[in-house]
Amino acid sequence: MSLPSESILHGRLRSWRRQLLVKLLLEGGLRSVSVFFGAVLLLAACDRLFAIPQAGRIALFAVEAILAAAAVFKFLAWPIFSLSRRSVLEQVQQSRPSLRQHLMSAWEFSRGGTGEGVSEDLVQAHMTQTERLLVPAELEKIFSIRPSAAAASTALLCAALFAAALRFGQTSQWERVLAPWRELPLEELLWIEPKDARLAWGKEVNIQAGWKAPSQERVELHLKSDSEVWQAQKWDFEEGGRFVYRISELTENLEYRLRWKDARSPAYKLTPVPYPQFAEMRYRVNYPAYTRRPDEEFSGGGDLSATAGSRVIFLGKPSAPLKTAALHWGDGSRQDFRLTSAGDYQLQFIVRQNATFYWRLDGADGISDPEPVVHELFALPDEPPSIDLVSPAFEVAISPLDPLPVFYAAGDDFGLTDIQILIRQVSPRPSGVPNVSEPGEGVDPGAAEGAAAPPAHPGPRSSAEGAARAFSVQRFSPSDAVVKEQNGHFAWDLSEFGFGVLEMSLRAIDNRSPQPQMGESAKNRLYLIDFDQMHDSVQEQMGALHGLVENLASKEKNLRERLEKIVNNLESGSEWGQMSSEADAEWKEAAASFEKLVEAMEQDPYTDPGMVEAFRKLAENFDFAQERLLPQSRQAAQSQDWKKAQQVREVLSRELDKARKWMAEGRNFQQYKDLASQSERMSQAGEDLKSSLQQLEQSGEAPSPETLERLEKSLEKIREQMQALAERIEQIPKKKPQTPEEEAQQKIYQVPIGDAQSLSAQLDAALRRGDWQKAAVLAERLSRELEKIRNTLAEAAQGAHPMSRRDNLLSQEMEQARALWQEVAEQQSRSVRQIQQLEDERLKRLLEAQKELLKELETRQASLIAKAGGLSAALHPETLRLMNSVLREFAQRRVVSAPDNLSRILQGLQAESGRRFGSLDKVLASTETAAALRADALMFSGVMAGEAEILELLRKEIKSPPSTQKEMEDFRAAGRQQGETYDRAKSLAQKMRDLSSKSVALPPSVSQNLDSAQEDMALAQKELEALQSPPALEHAANALEKLAQGMEQMESASREQKSMESGMERSGAGRPRTLRQWTGGRMGTSVGPVELPSDKEYRPPQEVRQEVMQSLQEKYPKAYEQGIKDYFKQITK
Repeated sequence: MSLPSESILHGRLRSWRRQLLVKLLLEGGLRSVSVFFGAVLLLAACDRLFAIPQAGRIALFAVEAILAAAAVFKFLAWPIFSLSRRSVLEQVQQSRPSLRQHLMSAWEFSRGGTGEGVSEDLVQAHMTQTERLLVPAELEKIFSIRPSAAAASTALLCAALFAAALRFGQTSQWERVLAPWRELPLEELLWIEPKDARLAWGKEVNIQAGWKAPSQERVELHLKSDSEVWQAQKWDFEEGGRFVYRISELTENLEYRLRWKDARSPAYKLTPVPYPQFAEMRYRVNYPAYTRRPDEEFSGGGDLSATAGSRVIFLGKPSAPLKTAALHWGDGSRQDFRLTSAGDYQLQFIVRQNATFYWRLDGADGISDPEPVVHELFALPDEPPSIDLVSPAFEVAISPLDPLPVFYAAGDDFGLTDIQILIRQVSPRPSGVPNVSEPGEGVDPGAAEGAAAPPAHPGPRSSAEGAARAFSVQRFSPSDAVVKEQNGHFAWDLSEFGFGVLEMSLRAIDNRSPQPQMGESAKNRLYLIDFDQMHDSVQEQMGALHGLVENLASKEKNLRERLEKIVNNLESGSEWGQMSSEADAEWKEAAASFEKLVEAMEQDPYTDPGMVEAFRKLAENFDFAQERLLPQSRQAAQSQDWKKAQQVREVLSRELDKARKWMAEGRNFQQYKDLASQSERMSQAGEDLKSSLQQLEQSGEAPSPETLERLEKSLEKIREQMQALAERIEQIPKKKPQTPEEEAQQKIYQVPIGDAQSLSAQLDAALRRGDWQKAAVLAERLSRELEKIRNTLAEAAQGAHPMSRRDNLLSQEMEQARALWQEVAEQQSRSVRQIQQLEDERLKRLLEAQKELLKELETRQASLIAKAGGLSAALHPETLRLMNSVLREFAQRRVVSAPDNLSRILQGLQAESGRRFGSLDKVLASTETAAALRADALMFSGVMAGEAEILELLRKEIKSPPSTQKEMEDFRAAGRQQGETYDRAKSLAQKMRDLSSKSVALPPSVSQNLDSAQEDMALAQKELEALQSPPALEHAANALEKLAQGMEQMESASREQKSMESGMERSGAGRPRTLRQWTGGRMGTSVGPVELPSDKEYRPPQEVRQEVMQSLQEKYPKAYEQGIKDYFKQITK
């Protein structure tokens, strides 16, 4: 029988078949795909490893296709084709054993009926039962559609491997495997540079390639030149799928191609092409006109140096036709060359600053130098001029009556046009400052290089204080030769500036056009001081002090007369204190006045330096008198030692006499010195006037009105100075000689002022009529006459010096006295050595006596120790130890701690006596004492007494043994020698007193030391007569020490005397010290003198000066410039 189509069995069968079909599709599909991808991966791996040729890849691809078809048939097509209903039921029965006896039979009954021998009812019941068994829902889905674990894992592994291959591989690799019949161009896979190219000859070239898609595959490079075959080359750089090969210089044709496995690129060709350049380049430099340098043209092509402001022209001839030519500057700007009719490329510019440049030439085919050379352009600056104020090199104090010598060193790299002096009034002045011109006004070229002074500058002046003004001291004409270096000087006339403070500096102006440059020297200050008033003040102080000294000398004379009476007991000394106190007060006043006078003299430029030094010594001597001698006089008077007081007052009187003499002669000398200084100033003015007129004559040109006015003023000033000098000479008192000796020493000087005045009148007339030649001759004659006046007054001043009136210089006498002093000191030194020998002999005999005493004490101490051993009971161990210690010291013949130990021994014995005997005296005195105890007490008492005697002997002074006959003779000989030394010292003292009255350099302390030495010598001689060597040695040594101190003072005084005499030799000549270094303070004070030589004193002859100045204008190595300037600065310091 057949089942209805909607039976449960049929429904279940359809569902089971679908389930199996899906499972077969998944299982077979996964296996087929695994086989396919496995084959593809295997083929790709082989191709990567072995680079399989195309034919091999096609064959392998066919095998791969067959394998894939077989896998599909085996794992997919055949299982599906074999899936019948019976096979489905069989698989159901295997999974559900409970249905095994129903399903297949029910399926058979449903297809073919009941069959033979089977009843319908039975079949129907079987079918009904089968249907009932298939009703449960869990029988709806018996088969799982999930593929097997093996198929799934294999498929998953193949998928992972394929994904990884896709991730790290490249498309071209898969195309070789999956489409092996395709021929892929390598340039589609790689980017390549520069392919075919024409490049600049010698240029560096980089052949580069890289995968378009990410890949780490290596690519091969092959090169071939015209004369070679293809050769593989290593890349210089390869990383991340990028490859680089560097060619440092491309100088010949080069072909290259790339290869990857069996694929290769076309051959590319690199062709070097020479780039155009200038075969010839010239630089033409047109310097600024003011430099006066000719134009220059030289081969270019390199760096260029030119003065700022120069015009530079580039002229170049190219090696090949050009498309464009341009100059490129470092700042990015560009300037095109212009092609001239001559075929040159030309370009010009103005040099303004340092820069870099290069030119780029583009050929007709566009080729240009890939790396043009960069050149430097150096704009040499026109430096501002430099000028150094060589002298004065420091702030100076100067009298406005004296010209200030100014020295300078100026320079410029291209030329100077003007040297100016700048003046600024710093502080108000009592008299008006003259007007000075603006730069360029009132200029006289002769004002520099030895000229007398800058010109006068008439005209109104601004009333504003402190305004800086300038005027020229030397100008250089544009028509003259270029002056790049100038070392010059001039004498600056300050007479019209009055007193005050000026700030000055020098300014140099160069020839730069259109705007000249200026350089200024360091500023300096001038303190214009009224030294004449200062000098008058000094003279007033000197006169007042002279009167004070005269008065004090009179009082000292009265005091000496009273002391003479007191010493001779003709008068008591009761009123001495009051009389001496008045004089002592005046001494104090005189010492203070001397100190103030010396301070004022040091500031006074007109005071002779030798006189300043002499008065300084007088001031020191008065200080010594006030601080040392006067207290000695008072002390002697208090102790009634009138003889000593008389000696001190005699020393004071000698100092006063010396001061009176020096002050009188010094004031007289200073008058002549002032005349000599005035004549020196006048002579210098005449020399400057002569120099100016000689230069004017040599120039052959008429002077400007300003120059003529200056010359006339200079002459008028000289005439006024001569008149003033004549009047001062007439005012000098004419002292008549009082004695034949004074008459023999008197000398008369003839001062030719009249001749000079006559010549000055003639010179004035020559100037007025314009006869410059005659004026120059008269100026020279006038200069000679003024020089005669100067020399005459200088000689007179030198003759009036206090030390010039002696036939023998004091320094020679002092040297003789010093030699005698040296002999006395040496003789005293021998006396000290002789007395020292006597003392050594005494000490030697005393030492021998001490040794004998210690020998005796050793015997006694040993006896006492032995006696202590015989006591009934031993002494205390500490006492015995101390007794043995004392014995050891005596045995060694020395005494160190023995006295202390003996005292401790006695203390110990006293304590032990109390313990043993109670009262030792009672034991010895008692008749009832046992014999043994008495004997022991007697022995103990003997030990104590013996130790006490030893201690007493040690404490006593050991007296020297009596002197022998020989020793007494030695003492008498030493006394005689000391007496001889005393006599020589006494003779020396008299000589020193004579010298002290003549020389201010010799302080009274010298004589005092000699007197003290004499006293010690007398005492030493007295002690020697008494055979007492210790005190004799002490006094003799003290005398030697005083002689040594006095010797040092004597040597110092001798040096100072020589210095004063050396100053005397030049006292009459030279300028007054009115040019000084300013050290601060108020005007007129705190000015330390720094004497500079006059312009004339160090000026060489005219011809030598001209030769030197000419040589200074000549060129010298640039490296020497600073050294020469430093030298000029140094020689003026």
